Amino acid sequence: MEKINLKVRETKLITTGIYGVVRNPVYSAFLFVFTGALLFEANFLLLLLPIVYWGFLTLLMKKTEEKWLLREFGEEYAVYCREVNRVIPWFPKRKS
Repeated sequence: MEKINLKVRETKLITTGIYGVVRNPVYSAFLFVFTGALLFEANFLLLLLPIVYWGFLTLLMKKTEEKWLLREFGEEYAVYCREVNRVIPWFPKRKS
């Protein structure tokens, strides 16, 4: 248990590092790996699967994880959601 980030132990929202680029990096990794594997199959019909996966994840996260995080962290999480994408990594604009 010693390797757990101190912010997690203190129940603080982590918005730095990879979480400053994407809210769910593990889901992003799966999406990219599966899309790459499907490209090797050269079956373009199968490329619909990542879109279905993304849609399923979006619904699942909105109804479970994101509701809980909003209750837990309130406005801090709401602001974070407006600035950082759910599954598709994106480098946010630097605040001036």
